Amino acid sequence: MAKSSKIILPDTYYLDYFNFVLEHVQTHYLKILQEREEKFILQFKELSFESQCLFVRMANRKGDYFRPSKLVYREIKNVSLCLEELHRSEFISYDDFEDTFKLLNLFTKPEIIEIGKTVTWEDYYQKTNSKTDITILIYENETDENIIKNLSTYDQIVSMKKVEELDFIKLLFFGNHYGDMSQFVIKDIGNAKFEEFDNKKFTPHFHTREEADSYVYVAQQYREFKLLRTEYEPIELFDWFQNKEFDEPRKYPKPKKYYERFTNKFAYELEQSGYLEEALSLYQTTTLQPSYERQLRILRKLDCEEEVIELAKHIIENSRNPKEQIFASDFLSNTSAKRITKSTTKRLKIGDSIEIVQDTRLKVEDQAIMYFQEMGYEAFHTENFLWRSIFGLLFWEEIFDESMSAIHHPLQRAPSDIHDPKFYEKRESLIKRKLKTLSSKKKTIELIESKYQEKHGIANPFVYWFEGMLDLVKKTIGFITLKALKTIVHQIALNTKDNSTGFPDLLVYKGREYHFYEVKSPNDHLSEQQLFWLELMESNDIKVDILKIKWKNEA
Repeated sequence: MAKSSKIILPDTYYLDYFNFVLEHVQTHYLKILQEREEKFILQFKELSFESQCLFVRMANRKGDYFRPSKLVYREIKNVSLCLEELHRSEFISYDDFEDTFKLLNLFTKPEIIEIGKTVTWEDYYQKTNSKTDITILIYENETDENIIKNLSTYDQIVSMKKVEELDFIKLLFFGNHYGDMSQFVIKDIGNAKFEEFDNKKFTPHFHTREEADSYVYVAQQYREFKLLRTEYEPIELFDWFQNKEFDEPRKYPKPKKYYERFTNKFAYELEQSGYLEEALSLYQTTTLQPSYERQLRILRKLDCEEEVIELAKHIIENSRNPKEQIFASDFLSNTSAKRITKSTTKRLKIGDSIEIVQDTRLKVEDQAIMYFQEMGYEAFHTENFLWRSIFGLLFWEEIFDESMSAIHHPLQRAPSDIHDPKFYEKRESLIKRKLKTLSSKKKTIELIESKYQEKHGIANPFVYWFEGMLDLVKKTIGFITLKALKTIVHQIALNTKDNSTGFPDLLVYKGREYHFYEVKSPNDHLSEQQLFWLELMESNDIKVDILKIKWKNEA
């Protein structure tokens, strides 16, 4: 088989990508952009070609401060002239440096020592001191003015301006603050294949300026929180948190989810520090897992048994999360504050077991596979990728349906609502229609084979492309009933976030004899999600069990 030729990108590939982002944002977010972003885009387009290149080069690097002497790119012939133009257009500054600690980190330890020879920094370092130690000493003992003066005397420094405008534009394109322009490169050089979308059908991540600003606000508070928590105890930050205006962000899906992740994290720190009532008050503003579980635990510690019963019943009746349901059920079955007996612990006790000689170089699942192979069986890892791949191949069109307002740009590996509770609600009729078309195992396998050939190698959040995957999928469908298969994929669809994990580790078979096993070492535990799938598979006549490993060298 001939090797594919290496793809060489043009020297200014990054500028093409950046211009694509600008055009995309102007097309899909025109009603959201305000004067400052519109001015940014206009001024950027008025820059000379090489100045545009230099600004994007800096924007794609880490940090907001740069040493021009280190900005060396073959496609940019005169960096100094470009910097002057960027300065005139207020894209950079020569004297606006708010964080002198970051400035110090632009220089190496030998450079800082060299600078120190001409000023009064010799007292801050010894040969045994690390660069970090030296930097901290200088930062804590010298004025910002002196630091900036001494560093700038050694080498010119510039700072990027218009960072907020740039970050906001990237937020609109990617839908988050961690979007990476390198995804364009990965796509263009062929390291990853993406589903093809109709550019005319892209929908915005944010539908109003208020929604986008709310996301930015929560992100800013979280960044501030991460800084403050290094200096203050959790209880000292509680009043700070309470004074923040989170009512507006909680009106919108994306900012609300960000807020709930942030709040759960802070609430857990309060809980671990013993501030139960304060933690409970924060958990009660979220529904994101594990909020309910933590609320039940705190309420029981506070002897609020009526509230425990009320909340546990609410979880059992309304939650689609198996872990929450099982945990709430266990909590209701134990009315004391003592350690509850978990359903998972009970189930683990009745599993099958085998004895093997322990090999610490191998995973326990690999040792179990070797055991069955020695017994004449075929044995394969299946865990999450088998069932996820079946689901992903069967419902490829439904997952990437562009009418669901979840496809926003061409670099998406998954729809933005992939883990949203509304994923199923929005696609319910389509999923049920597809299930009806699966009238036989033969038709089901034909559909999967066709999609496998058509989409092979394209990124899908559920599909794991590996040699032998299709054969394993077909073998699995051959073993179980069509009704069981439909039940499993439908359960995944109901809760794609939680129900796409926890599947049995192994498929073991010989001829028509088969068994799925959840493998557990002597110190391993069974999760609620694993118990959910064990019970569901058993109720659908799938041969499945826990396989407990016992080491032969144990007493």
